[in-house]
Amino acid sequence: ANYGGKLSSMVDLTQKKGNSIKRKASYSVGVTDVSFSVEGPGSLDSSSFIVTGRKTIIDFFILAISKISQASGGQDYNITYGFADINAKYTWNYNVNNTFALNAYGGEDFVFLWKNLHDHELHERSLFSDNWGNTLLSGDWNHAFGPRLFVNNTLYFTRYHLTNTSKFSQIDEIFADTTLYKSKGMSAVNDISLKSDWKYCINEWWNLNFGVHFSIQNYQPNNFTSTADNILSERIPCSADALYVSNAFRCERLDLNLGVRLAAFYGGGLHSVIPEPRFSAAYLWGKTRFEVSYMRVSQNTHLLASQTSIFANEIWIPSDITTGISTSQQASLGFVRAFSDDAYTLQASAYYKTLHNLVTYRDGYLSLLGDNDWHSKIETNGEGESVGVEFMLQKHRGNFTGSVSYTYSYSTRQFANINYGRKFIYEFDRPHSIDFTLNYVPSRLWSFGVVWTYQSGLPYTPAVGRILVPRTNNAGDVVMDEILVYGERNSERMRAYHRLDLSATHTSINEKGRKIEWTFAVFNAYNRKNPSCYYYGNISGDPVMQTNSNENIYLWQRSFMPIIPSVSYKVYLK
Repeated sequence: ANYGGKLSSMVDLTQKKGNSIKRKASYSVGVTDVSFSVEGPGSLDSSSFIVTGRKTIIDFFILAISKISQASGGQDYNITYGFADINAKYTWNYNVNNTFALNAYGGEDFVFLWKNLHDHELHERSLFSDNWGNTLLSGDWNHAFGPRLFVNNTLYFTRYHLTNTSKFSQIDEIFADTTLYKSKGMSAVNDISLKSDWKYCINEWWNLNFGVHFSIQNYQPNNFTSTADNILSERIPCSADALYVSNAFRCERLDLNLGVRLAAFYGGGLHSVIPEPRFSAAYLWGKTRFEVSYMRVSQNTHLLASQTSIFANEIWIPSDITTGISTSQQASLGFVRAFSDDAYTLQASAYYKTLHNLVTYRDGYLSLLGDNDWHSKIETNGEGESVGVEFMLQKHRGNFTGSVSYTYSYSTRQFANINYGRKFIYEFDRPHSIDFTLNYVPSRLWSFGVVWTYQSGLPYTPAVGRILVPRTNNAGDVVMDEILVYGERNSERMRAYHRLDLSATHTSINEKGRKIEWTFAVFNAYNRKNPSCYYYGNISGDPVMQTNSNENIYLWQRSFMPIIPSVSYKVYLK
């Protein structure tokens, strides 16, 4: 019950503390990225710090591959991708009852795509860039009032942003004419929150957990500027608070957790308080653990996204009196079985989930950036349903370790004004998913890894025909354009996604006593051209917005991340 605010699953991550006894460091240089890590005692007594960072250099190789493909006639554009992030933590153990910590994180991904056209005296250049990332600053205070009562207070600030930039230039040497257009669209979410989580140990079998969460949020779903004097700036303030209590009971064979969370939201003319009951139980019978759970959750923000674009387009909008608050209920059951002296673990689970009051793009829209009336691009009051079963077998000991897992899932959506009101497959639905990992450690010097993954292709909406529609051109004349007519939403699937990754690591100690690691890896070893998105284009692969009746239209796919061999060198400094 201490978690909430999202309809999907959540991951609880705790950053490691730095070494408070001695300073340690490492750095790694490879074909795909460079990274470093530094940790050690801080300036205060009983304190420590850790700083880590990464930066890709694979963006240069992706660009080189793109240029080679362009030179060979495989494509007429250049593309590259990369990311960078940095993470830092400072921890101070003031005394046995008080610990303070400061955390900072910044991460950024980017995609650049540009195209040059030289046709005699006409020169055109277009550039599209996509940047998205997160920033986090937080402070923690852990305090023990005694052997039974504990509190963890956290104050944090987070910011998510998505920025799309487009540039177009055209030079006509005959008429000495230059055309230049530039636009920038940005969406962001700022969140300042205070959490206070308490734990009271009533006795050896009963723990009481309770707490509060206050949050002030500021949404900027649609900030846009362009050389055409279009300026849009939008800020939507709101607040989200929560109060929770849960009881954890534990005896010899039974674990039981009963709780409730009250989630409050204020903003956009909407004021609501939603109770969210939570229940989970686990029973140990021999070496088999049976589990069952039920939860109700709510989400006061809506994620607008589409998988039909090669660029990131995830935009968060807050709930208001028009969109309302999304809710979900989920029930699950499963078991975990250990055998062969706990060397193997078998897990299986099943779940059923319903979702209510969902929001998505209306048909024909991929983004709301740059539109004054973006509310007209979204569809509300949607319903969703998900069901799935999951299996995993793990081997924990021996020279060979690893796991194999299989998931079958089925997710649908339903909106009154989409797909004639009929249910359709969810955009990110992948019915079959298989993951296989194998690790082999023959000695202290070498370790080998194999990872293979398979996923069903994502759904897409196919074109079923073409029709003529009238349009008034710049001269005021009515002309007829031919446009594509699309069939039932998400009624077809892309090709399946599968990939094999291989790695080998050699570990040694050099003459200075430093640990050295050489890692050799191959990403996508058999060079599978997995589709990122599908689109319709002409015989040359150029996307078509309007078609000509004399021109054939073809279905194309965009593929990224081909086979990428890499080698990295890592040194652990004392």
